Amino acid sequence: METNKIQRDVKIICEIHPQHYGSMSEIKRMVIQSKIGGADIVKLQLYDSKKLWGNDERTYLDISENELSEIDDFCKTQGIELSASIFDLKRVDWCEKLDFKTYKIASRSVGDKELCEKIISLNKKTIISLGMYDYEKEDLPFEKNSNIDYLYCISKYPTSLEEIKMPNFDKSFF
Repeated sequence: METNKIQRDVKIICEIHPQHYGSMSEIKRMVIQSKIGGADIVKLQLYDSKKLWGNDERTYLDISENELSEIDDFCKTQGIELSASIFDLKRVDWCEKLDFKTYKIASRSVGDKELCEKIISLNKKTIISLGMYDYEKEDLPFEKNSNIDYLYCISKYPTSLEEIKMPNFDKSFF
């Protein structure tokens, strides 16, 4: 597997949330499967579901600080990086305690300037999803920064091929 990583300059990220259905053993199984499949990073979503969704229907998907620490330890034993899309300031602090190397800002959070600025100020690799971003009306949301990578995506699952309309980004920005 190491030869493959050296030969490519992309990172493979496996999203394992919310597919774990609230089960720690399922998270661990998915981490192992991601590693076997060649992934470099596994990613969770860290949020307070009641705050984010306004109800208790998804609380079984919430990951506590202690669970995050357990998942991080497990990922380290498997030799795979753990990352997260983070939806509030408290959970950024959790990740910093664990010394995360990569952060993700979900497209729904791009408008949360306080959250985004806190994550970007950490000077760590930050992937910013632009699935809900209006490319025709706005410039890219943050100043040029070597730690920021923008991710083009469509916030619709599943997405048909006809819906993919990759914008012409200004190459000088990158």
